[in-house]
Amino acid sequence: MFRSTDFQLDRATDVSQLIPLELLAAGETGRIHEVQGAPEVVNRLHEMGLNCGTCVKMLQAGSPCILAVGNHRLSFRGERSAVIFVELCAEVAVAELCPRVQAAPAN
Repeated sequence: MFRSTDFQLDRATDVSQLIPLELLAAGETGRIHEVQGAPEVVNRLHEMGLNCGTCVKMLQAGSPCILAVGNHRLSFRGERSAVIFVELCAEVAVAELCPRVQAAPAN
């Protein structure tokens, strides 16, 4: 199994705070801390922008889910051959951590 951990955990980040990406609810934002799985799958996820340190916002939970990654939207079906671990981000910190992931404008 290949592990991508180029992004170092902050000293304040407790590993027990990391959850699999698929557990994010719609509207929640997380910062990717680790990608585990088969090397070819992990490399493909990196090509799609799912890198350690990247913030993602769950727009639609489920399988497939829809993620906001920067200015892009990805339809992502969880793979059994890869697991992405994220740290849940507080909504107040989202603008600082993910300047390109913004809340949808109110109608």
